[in-house]
Amino acid sequence: MSKELTLLLSHCLLNQKIRAGRVYTPRITQKLLGILSRYPVWLEQLPCPEFSFIGEREKKPKDAWEKLEGFREHCSNLAEKIKEGIRKLEGTNAELLLVTIARSPSCSSGEVYWGKKVIQGKGILVEELEERIKLNLLEFDFRRVSWSLERIEKYLKALG
Repeated sequence: MSKELTLLLSHCLLNQKIRAGRVYTPRITQKLLGILSRYPVWLEQLPCPEFSFIGEREKKPKDAWEKLEGFREHCSNLAEKIKEGIRKLEGTNAELLLVTIARSPSCSSGEVYWGKKVIQGKGILVEELEERIKLNLLEFDFRRVSWSLERIEKYLKALG
């Protein structure tokens, strides 16, 4: 690769057991790591803001999380810690790619559930991170696993 790349991975890509409602999609982690192992990338697993705030939970739309007292501040604090953790990359030729989760109230970079609707928008943690760090975003969709994995591999190949 002509550029160093650090992948910031949404937590549930490597640890699905913490997904809301304990939803599990078989073999995603193995397939993702198989692709990533072919490229010289740094991997950073981000904390799950929802799980670290309340633990096991049922699915909630973004507006419910926005109303939850202290959650935005929790995401802000996590974003600060993440920024400090990647500070070592400043001044290098490193590129940061955040792999987000489609429709997640915390970790989406395209659409989120707002009430019962899906609207354009980003998750709360992604919003907080973008205020602090220049990121490239690529969304992973658990409903379109093969497509998502192909997009990640295409992105890695394009870097050389």
